[in-house]
Amino acid sequence: MNRLRVLLHAVCVVTMALFLVHAQDDTKETRTMKLRMKESQIKLDEAIADQQKKDAAFKESQTLFEKGLYSKTEVTSAEEASRQSKLDRDQAEIDLEKTRLAFLNNALNVTLEKATLYLDDQGQKHARLSIRNNSNTSLIIDEEGRYSQKEKDALLSVDNLMVRLLLDRRLIGRPFEVRVSQLAVNQRKDIDFVLQRDAEAVTVEMSYGDKTVSLPVYLEKEAKDDRVLMDAMQFSQEGELGGRVTYDLSLERFVDDNETFSLEVVNLPGDYTYEFHETEEGSNQDQRVARIRFKKGTTTKMIRFVINMPKEIPKEQLNEKITMQVMILDKFAQQRLATIRAAKQGLSLNSRDLDSAQVSYETLEMVPRGRAEVTITSTNLFIKAKVGDVIKYSFDLQNTGTVSLDRIRAYLTLPLNWTASMAPEKDITLDVEGKKKIDVEVIPAVDVIPGDYEIKIEARTVHRGRDIEATSKIMRLQVEGKSSFLIGALLMLGLVGMIVGVAVMTIKVSRR
Repeated sequence: MNRLRVLLHAVCVVTMALFLVHAQDDTKETRTMKLRMKESQIKLDEAIADQQKKDAAFKESQTLFEKGLYSKTEVTSAEEASRQSKLDRDQAEIDLEKTRLAFLNNALNVTLEKATLYLDDQGQKHARLSIRNNSNTSLIIDEEGRYSQKEKDALLSVDNLMVRLLLDRRLIGRPFEVRVSQLAVNQRKDIDFVLQRDAEAVTVEMSYGDKTVSLPVYLEKEAKDDRVLMDAMQFSQEGELGGRVTYDLSLERFVDDNETFSLEVVNLPGDYTYEFHETEEGSNQDQRVARIRFKKGTTTKMIRFVINMPKEIPKEQLNEKITMQVMILDKFAQQRLATIRAAKQGLSLNSRDLDSAQVSYETLEMVPRGRAEVTITSTNLFIKAKVGDVIKYSFDLQNTGTVSLDRIRAYLTLPLNWTASMAPEKDITLDVEGKKKIDVEVIPAVDVIPGDYEIKIEARTVHRGRDIEATSKIMRLQVEGKSSFLIGALLMLGLVGMIVGVAVMTIKVSRR
């Protein structure tokens, strides 16, 4: 008997321990759901009992009606109560099933295991997402043992999973969304999007069942080989002869380690020189570089590609587009490029050659334009004149640019009420290094006061839709009063006359 008591005590202890472990394993949410299911089950049991009771009452009312003990109204009332109890039972069954399905939906779990950013062979950016159905079948409440493991797996299979890629709440993936018709428990699926906008941090949105999950993620860069994506902010520009053209280039690498790359340019004519510039990290100092170093932890850089334009080129080359390629090469890409160059035997490389050599490059365009410039020159910018004089002088217009100019017009800014004329004044044509003399006549105002005056000389034209203005010149005029020589001579004569008169009068007086 004592042994039996000990055995029963041990069984009770083990049972209690298992119960405590099971209770600890249950989450608050699981226990709440179990209570909800028990509550729904109780309501269903009550509805079943109520229906059985109402069905029995209805049958009894029919029997009593046949015996003349119940009226037709009482039978109809019993029938209506029976029908309502059946509806209540159906609703209780639906509520119980909804509770089960709600818990199943809560057990569904699709996780994003990996999100990577990579380049395809054409240099297009892609986002590759790896998703998995990590639903836990052990969370299915099946205390009655209604489902097999296979049935549980089937219950937690995700149907019609929709996956989208967003940036700032806008779809940036192509296709806009991907539909996975079915994702079984523990099944993994890779989904590929072409990025329509550059992005490293995106939001992955997944919709399944009656839930939508949004996951902000950082795309991990991955690459088959160590190629650098080069992108120009302005790939096509115009450049004036004698000036400089600058292209801003962004570099993005998909391997994170220490590596150095060289920079080269092909298909730029020999009359043009070029250089690369990079702003030193931690300062605003600009440095001229020939190689770019990526340190671990840095996968993006900005550099500038500068073309120094020649002062002169043959006229037939003006306004003709130049297409060139800027390359960024590691040592292996340099070897492949050297092989291609040897095979070309001195011929120019094209985009197909660079692609076959698996070289990272950006194609740039540049259109050389002549420099439009007109200059005003004069040997003398200071003139003296008398009141009432017509002032005549001249200046030259000279084409100091590299293109012919026409429809040049000269302008004068005069003091108030002054007038002037120029020959020629407008529709002046100048070839490169050409010069034209402009004759000017200026008539001061009638009431001009002696003093210093200024005349502003300007010239302008339009070339290829752009206003071309010469640097203005200032002509300084000194206007003097009329000459005082005649007045002085008259005064002198008057004085001499007075002296002579006095002398004559003195002689006459003395003779008397």
